[in-house]
Amino acid sequence: MNRSAVRAARWSRADWVALTILTTIGALVRVLRLTSPSFGMGDEGFYANDACWYALASPEECPIGREMNLEHPPLGKWLIAAGVKAFGHTILGHRIVPVIFGVITIPLLYLLARRLLNSTLGASVATGLLAVDFLHLVLSRVAMLDVFLLFFSLLAFWFLLVDRDRRFGEDGERSRVRWLPIAAGAAAGAATASKWSGAFVIVAIATLALAWDIGARRSPTERHPVLKAIRAEGLTWLVAFLIVPVATYALTFVGRVEGTLLALPTEETAWLNQLWDRQVHIFRFHAHHVFAHRFASEPWSWPLAKRGIPFVRRPDGEMLRFVTAAGNPVVWTLSFVAVIYAGFRWIRNHGPGRPEGFIVAGFAWAYLPWIVYYFAPYLFFTWGRVALFIWYIVPVLPFMYLAMGYVAERVAKRTAGRVAVAAVTLFAVVAFAYYYPVLAYLPVSQQAFRARVALFDQCDPPPHAPFFFFERITEDGVTRFKKRTSPARNLLPPEGWCWL
Repeated sequence: MNRSAVRAARWSRADWVALTILTTIGALVRVLRLTSPSFGMGDEGFYANDACWYALASPEECPIGREMNLEHPPLGKWLIAAGVKAFGHTILGHRIVPVIFGVITIPLLYLLARRLLNSTLGASVATGLLAVDFLHLVLSRVAMLDVFLLFFSLLAFWFLLVDRDRRFGEDGERSRVRWLPIAAGAAAGAATASKWSGAFVIVAIATLALAWDIGARRSPTERHPVLKAIRAEGLTWLVAFLIVPVATYALTFVGRVEGTLLALPTEETAWLNQLWDRQVHIFRFHAHHVFAHRFASEPWSWPLAKRGIPFVRRPDGEMLRFVTAAGNPVVWTLSFVAVIYAGFRWIRNHGPGRPEGFIVAGFAWAYLPWIVYYFAPYLFFTWGRVALFIWYIVPVLPFMYLAMGYVAERVAKRTAGRVAVAAVTLFAVVAFAYYYPVLAYLPVSQQAFRARVALFDQCDPPPHAPFFFFERITEDGVTRFKKRTSPARNLLPPEGWCWL
């Protein structure tokens, strides 16, 4: 293991200044006017109503008489319910906890980037880009689950990184304290308990831990580093990356799944049996629930911010008010290129202590499974292709911006590089300020709105249906899947760049 690559970052006054400024800016733009619009937007209705039932369990105060959204695990709704408990079934109660998690993700990324890159500049660039990210801003201000998935995923990677540095620091001595992998596993379990895609995080941190432990034992005289690593760390891996995540995930269902706790799992009324049935329901929904959606987008197009989603679009006299879930296509594309560059650097100079491997691993496990999932019907003819949406890329953003910070730290050694870093940063800030009104429900004139979406109004339905998709049909109690080749054109997403 390259000890210099994993040494503890020396914190400086500049770090405190950068962390304070970036967190303050990120907090202000997210918290101000949090209750505007004063009605639900996006998918808030699904989760806010369930959160009301979690917190109050009152048909008089909640518009439902039971939990309605059973397609996702309960942790995110538990967290939204904390806000409902404090402020009631109101817009503030729905959004207060998501915005807190959105804000604290910003300093968390700084801490991770500072430790990984050992660079104040690199950490500032990565964190600053997240602070002014279009999509992160919007999802921090709505009662949806994705901001919780992002926070717990990033927390798991941070715990794992701190553990690596403590175990393989400059002195080369290993710490006896091994609670950090346990904490990483618990955070990954919490990410999974927010949305099932958090399971990718468990695989990612387990893969990284395995690679680091094997790499630390490689030497010209060591013939079996893998076996040595398994003997030394196998129990830790088992507990941290399997038992703890599963236990954390299961605990979030307490109070949401009925059943007898002490009954045998084989009994129908057993709590574990009911918990299993809930997981089967979630799997069937995500694997086989088929629908086309005008706001859907292909995962390959997400880094291009090709398809935005108008959460709200309302006239206000002669003005317009919008909340648009979209990304900055220039910054996202540059970030995607930066990840590719980091990948090539890692291939040329790979090692378990290098930041490139961490960045690429986090990006790959957060993004590539969606590519496989999208093309599964074409490859295996088994699953129906469900509608996927651009906000699924949110857990990928920290790694895209870590790649930008990594590149910035490398190129800033020359004057031309510093100019390029400053130009990209300035562009991101100016673009954020320019588009902020259509991200945060501020009134804009028709002319101002059209100027902002002039490049993103190619919103006509595609001329042809997709190659195929499956339609779920239930007849006489039997469910089957029928291949369709021509869904209604108005349900299909447009081919061009469209944020409307």
